[in-house]
Amino acid sequence: MNKREREVRLFILSTESNQRATQKAEEWLRKHDVDYTCFDLAEKKPTRDEVLRWMKHSDFKPKKFVNVEDTSDRHKAEEKSDKEFASWLINHPEEVELPILEINHEVKMFGFEATKYEEYLGE
Repeated sequence: MNKREREVRLFILSTESNQRATQKAEEWLRKHDVDYTCFDLAEKKPTRDEVLRWMKHSDFKPKKFVNVEDTSDRHKAEEKSDKEFASWLINHPEEVELPILEINHEVKMFGFEATKYEEYLGE
């Protein structure tokens, strides 16, 4: 698939206190001349369909990609059904490991790793 046939989407959170991974991802995309659309979850909450897609298409178990260090919060998240969890995540996007890279509406990864970006987006 060439560059023109793919839709690259990057989900970020501009209010995230640690934006290092997001900055590295955006720098990598610019350096490699990748056209992408950036979605700031601080400006527009994710839709339920987006969250369910992240859960469905990720290599992670649905409740494992949440970036919650407090084990009591993680336990509360794990007690929810997938639909309840998705609804909860819509209002707590800061709990998702960011950035989220999607290509053609398929989740490729959470966070940033240059070798994975090269694998998914290199030519």
